[in-house]
Amino acid sequence: MRDTLIKRQTVVDGARSDLDGMDLDRHWICAPMVRADLLAGQSRVLQPAEGHVAAIVHGTAMRRDGAGTGMRPGALVRGGA
Repeated sequence: MRDTLIKRQTVVDGARSDLDGMDLDRHWICAPMVRADLLAGQSRVLQPAEGHVAAIVHGTAMRRDGAGTGMRPGALVRGGA
């Protein structure tokens, strides 16, 4: 798995890369909040941030200007997989 993650650090045509764009002039992190919206009423801690311009996974924009695009091109990576 380590080799797979290292290969993802290169941004070249055809390579699988995840990119995040930040607007450093607008970047700030909000206070954490607890939301009980998981299965069986379980809680999670959320900490929103401003200034996140884009999240691009394998050439597909997942977020633009702080809002989701509805696209989910990535895959869940679990230990030992």
